[in-house]
Amino acid sequence: MAPTATTVDGALPSASTNLGPFHACAACGHEGWSAAVASSREAAGTTRSLPSDLPTVAAGAWGKLAQLAAKFTKALDGDMRPLSLALHGRPELGFEESFAADTLCTYLERLPGWHVERGICSLPTAWSASWTSPHGAGERTVGFNSEMDALPEIGHGCGHNLIAVAGVAAALGTARALEACQLPGRVVLLGTPAEEGGGGKCYLLDGGAYGDMDACFMVHPSPFHVLGSSLAIKRVSVTFRGKTAHAAATPWAGINALDAAVLAYNGVSVLRQQTEDKVRIQGIVLPEPSWVQNVIPDVARLSYGVRAPTYTQVDRYLQRVCDCFEGAARATGCTVEFHVDAVGYEEILYNAPLGNIYEEYMTATEGVTVLRDVPFSGSTDFGNVTQRLPGLHPIYAIPVKDSQRDANHTVAFHTAAGTPEAHAETMKSAAGIAVAAALFAADAHFAGVVAEHWKKDQQQEKK
Repeated sequence: MAPTATTVDGALPSASTNLGPFHACAACGHEGWSAAVASSREAAGTTRSLPSDLPTVAAGAWGKLAQLAAKFTKALDGDMRPLSLALHGRPELGFEESFAADTLCTYLERLPGWHVERGICSLPTAWSASWTSPHGAGERTVGFNSEMDALPEIGHGCGHNLIAVAGVAAALGTARALEACQLPGRVVLLGTPAEEGGGGKCYLLDGGAYGDMDACFMVHPSPFHVLGSSLAIKRVSVTFRGKTAHAAATPWAGINALDAAVLAYNGVSVLRQQTEDKVRIQGIVLPEPSWVQNVIPDVARLSYGVRAPTYTQVDRYLQRVCDCFEGAARATGCTVEFHVDAVGYEEILYNAPLGNIYEEYMTATEGVTVLRDVPFSGSTDFGNVTQRLPGLHPIYAIPVKDSQRDANHTVAFHTAAGTPEAHAETMKSAAGIAVAAALFAADAHFAGVVAEHWKKDQQQEKK
């Protein structure tokens, strides 16, 4: 697929282009952006205390930079739609995203100035694409993520086909804006496999893929527009072992592993009555092919996930869940083994200065109302990224028939993720993070505010 040519000439969008407060006035070229920053400061005060000098991006070319980041990102609409549909039509499970990775890498490899590396960090479907401005690398590198994996049976019921193209468009739009404004900077886009439980970003973190980044950005579709944190999660698999016997002839000779699983399940259900707000514990009993009605089961397995607002809370409640497992084993005479997944997802460390810029763009330019400082109940391995460097993970809305019944991880959401309307909303959100990323790359003061806020939040999380 040949990339659509986009002229990078540094020209401002025409007067007919609606960029809200980001549209520079004819007299000075930055009045609109100055107003947006002032509004962002005021909005920031409604959520938490932020430095009063956030951020000084109103001077010189910064208003123009914001315009161009949005303009160049949305200009890629024609290229991104076929890429999104290609991934949507061939959903692949985590660590198996060969078609998606090849499709996206092939597109990026045709673009001048971009260096693509496949199979990074010993993950065959992970990849990176990097760009350095002709005017130098500058002091900061901004990163973006393109998720690619789908769900079993459901397909792209979490819209990762949209996340993939949003990352590509935002990365390219940011790079083209920096170049057009003759600014230094470096952009890195990562193809991140297996977000759905596989923890691809965790492996990329361990492999150093995020090591050069100063901030990282991605977006995620849902039925709502939200800025905030996420829930941390750890998963545990449990196996009860007993002794088989004929259920009618000699039931006393058996040790019922399924009884232990039922007791454990009910014990955890009772535990939920005493959990703190926003703690979520979900589990299932896994069917065994050896089970028959007239034989006492000698093995039973469960799978659980423990979510909470912080990783510390997850550990605390995970211990209580494991206590339920051990109690059920003692009560039935079974043995129990449980294995906590090596990869857990930490909570997103929401960065308000970056979020304020995104919100101002989405509200004033795209006419979208974004709910702020609202933690969403899902979990993501991007949380682990934000614990190591500043990041932004806006949740944006795509049209669905019923916001509750047709939310993420449903067949209906898979269908919605392939619609032109969902694609249009994706390009808007991609433009929003491109604006925030370009300003972070260009403005040292703003980047310092972002870093300071991240460090303070880290310290607060540890208390």
